[in-house]
Amino acid sequence: MNKMLVWFHSFPEETDVMIDNQLFEQINLSAFIMPTSEISQAKKLFSGDFNEFITFLSEGESFQDVEIILPANEVLYTQVSVPSKSHNRIMQALPFLMEDLLVSNVQKQYFALGDIKSGKCNIAITRHFIIEKIFEQFKKLSLPASIMTSEIFYLPWHKKKWTVGFLKDNFIVRTGEQSGETNSVQNLEFVLRLLFNKTKIDNHSESSIENEVSENTELKDESLLHKNAEQINHSLPVSLIVYTSNKFDFIKKISEIAHEYQVETEIIKEDILNFALSDIKMDSDHLGINLLQGMYKPAQFRQVKFPFQMTLIFIIILAAFSQMFYMGYQWKIYHDMNAGLQTELEQLYFQTFPESKRLIDIRSQAKNKLKQLQNKRSSGSSFLSLLGIIGNEVRLNKDIRIQTMQYNDDILQLDIESEGFVFNQLKSSLESQYNMTIQEKSSSRVKGKVHSVVSFKLNNN
Repeated sequence: MNKMLVWFHSFPEETDVMIDNQLFEQINLSAFIMPTSEISQAKKLFSGDFNEFITFLSEGESFQDVEIILPANEVLYTQVSVPSKSHNRIMQALPFLMEDLLVSNVQKQYFALGDIKSGKCNIAITRHFIIEKIFEQFKKLSLPASIMTSEIFYLPWHKKKWTVGFLKDNFIVRTGEQSGETNSVQNLEFVLRLLFNKTKIDNHSESSIENEVSENTELKDESLLHKNAEQINHSLPVSLIVYTSNKFDFIKKISEIAHEYQVETEIIKEDILNFALSDIKMDSDHLGINLLQGMYKPAQFRQVKFPFQMTLIFIIILAAFSQMFYMGYQWKIYHDMNAGLQTELEQLYFQTFPESKRLIDIRSQAKNKLKQLQNKRSSGSSFLSLLGIIGNEVRLNKDIRIQTMQYNDDILQLDIESEGFVFNQLKSSLESQYNMTIQEKSSSRVKGKVHSVVSFKLNNN
């Protein structure tokens, strides 16, 4: 099986209303077979939009591996200071470290990590929706991508040398193994000077040089100034290698700027696209930062080996067992709750009817007890009438709490607990309103509480 290179040339701006078909119509790309022992250089397979590419793949052969190149202007390369060497911690901290440095919403960006050296980490940033949309389709097509990089890193790079190339109306500059810049050709002079100046400042700040000169005011000779100039230029590239076949108007300007910074210029009259395709190698040392070192991993895009039917059956069986387990768990909760409620009802029944010896059916026995109490009448007054009279009096006295009650032969006997001796108060209040006989059977004080057994009976008129 062959390896394929997919070179994306353009992406549309992100929008919330564009459907996938419209989006993919605006993505232009080319596809190549990677060089092998039988093929000396990349062979072009396809050129067109992404919708046509999907059709092409569905009708063509499968590929063992895919390498992806993004447009240079879709990927930003920078460097940040990081407090840790842990990739996981750095990925968690990146949105906060980059929040003030990015113009667009940091939550919509995708980050990948490069090398971490001396507390500095190389970062590659692109739009998250690009990664999402590409691999959403790649998964459907079973394309196992292993490398994703940008056009910048298809420029050759050598130590102490920068490489410049032109693609359409843009130029790209590779400034290091994992660094580079791209912009419109109209901004070439400004960006090139900015890169030169930034390189000087990063390595030897102008303020440190001024301090050294001021501290050695007695040695204001040409040798010291020459030494400082050498320190500045040491961090700059030795030369600029410019690849172009038609942008000769810019070569003079590039040479002039490089000369100002004492940097030589080498011109190679060849189109960078043709050069890159003739020199493509699966050599990760020259591919800068692999964007798949971010939240996406190559293993995620490998073809699923379980057949669809078996996977579906497995999911259905798993769902059935999960439902059975859930129903069993709910039944156990209901059973335990019902048992607890049954116990509480039994305790309440025996507290209400202490003369009962055993309990078989709470509902039936409680109904029978209530019916017996309602049928017991004396002087035209039932148990409920007597209980209503006494209960109203007890309700008015909040210090009285009824512990147990018994009713037999028209006599209601209450076991009450109170803060003090309340028998005389009950007797006086009730006998003044009703023709009633009230007797105190017993009374005692236990732990500050008064326990009294009092009987009540309505007399015949």
